[in-house]
Amino acid sequence: MLTEFLDKYGARWSKTDRSHSRHGWTQTDCPRCGSTKFHCGLKDDLSRSNCYVCGSFHVPKLLKDLTDAPWSEIYKLLGNRAYLPKEADTASKGVFIPPTMLQPLEAVPAVAAYLKQRSFDLEYLETVWGVRATGPFSNYPFRVFMPIYLNRKAVSWTARAACGQEPRYRNAGPGEKSMDEKTLLFGAQFVKDTCIICEGPTDVFRVGKGCVATLGVSYTMAQVDRLASIWRRIICFSWEYR
Repeated sequence: MLTEFLDKYGARWSKTDRSHSRHGWTQTDCPRCGSTKFHCGLKDDLSRSNCYVCGSFHVPKLLKDLTDAPWSEIYKLLGNRAYLPKEADTASKGVFIPPTMLQPLEAVPAVAAYLKQRSFDLEYLETVWGVRATGPFSNYPFRVFMPIYLNRKAVSWTARAACGQEPRYRNAGPGEKSMDEKTLLFGAQFVKDTCIICEGPTDVFRVGKGCVATLGVSYTMAQVDRLASIWRRIICFSWEYR
């Protein structure tokens, strides 16, 4: 039944790959780390899933990411095996459009100075997290641009003011994102089976890979659904929110 479902929605699978196949498992590509060598396995009874490279998966989420099948069809396949998030919570909203005139951090001295004053390594922010600066002629000037990813693809963004502007954080507008940021977890592209949960992207930068942010102390059920798919979760909001 699993292989028929994967065939129906055009997902690659194998039961004969000698390096990774096990009895009772179906190997697939991994939508999280991008491996196309059948590193990701789904147990045929749909009780477990795991990637040799990036760790365990929540089975419903893996099926959704592999096939983009309607949740109703995934529910039929799983029966009562797992809780499924509402499809409306993760629905696509539009097209990802970043602010205009993005530049390297050092190219905008005001933004670079703001980050250096807070002891951030600019090269680390750029190479690991994709952070950029908006210059004086951008539609959102003098901000720290931070992309938000789903399955390692940028789908939304937030931008922190570097010169005291209001609001401090400006999120992508309705026509500037393909997913709503409050249905996502900032930093989730690096999470395997454990995560530390903070409220803001700069907290994630300081903690490093394996930390996620809810983009504010308030959170949505869609974000809770995503957190529920991670095996071990450590909440670390700032003390003033207790």
